[in-house]
Amino acid sequence: RMKLYPDVFRGYRAWKPVRQPDGRLRLASLVMGGLVWAPGEWTHARAHVDPFTSSTHAAPEPGCNCGIHALSGLDALFRQYGFAIYVLGEVELAGTIARHGQGYRASRARVSAIFTWDRPFLDAQRKERVRATARAMADIYGVPLRAEHETALC
Repeated sequence: RMKLYPDVFRGYRAWKPVRQPDGRLRLASLVMGGLVWAPGEWTHARAHVDPFTSSTHAAPEPGCNCGIHALSGLDALFRQYGFAIYVLGEVELAGTIARHGQGYRASRARVSAIFTWDRPFLDAQRKERVRATARAMADIYGVPLRAEHETALC
């Protein structure tokens, strides 16, 4: 049985930076066909369509994996995505929220912070490109850019 939470929650997730056809840089989900997140707006989970019955339901739904996913802890975020070249950050989750694995599934979310940290496996030039991308995304989305040591204070 799924327990639903009515309040706004904080979660953590990864995105890939993508350039739109008009040249704008945006954050896109790693799954869900690269769903692009609009700056300053809520991103809404897509309704799930059952391919066998064509029935639909709103996300999140018990017994389904639908909804916007976010991890509940920074340790899980850095463990799962810290060695990849993704943009990591914090999101506000709202609407219908369900506990799921190491985090949550929500009906909507929006970017609330972007993180930057030292990735020891990158050379100096790539580290600076990753930092520059994080700075650009924080500016585009109008959210704070937080260094790794600052995220523990959130």
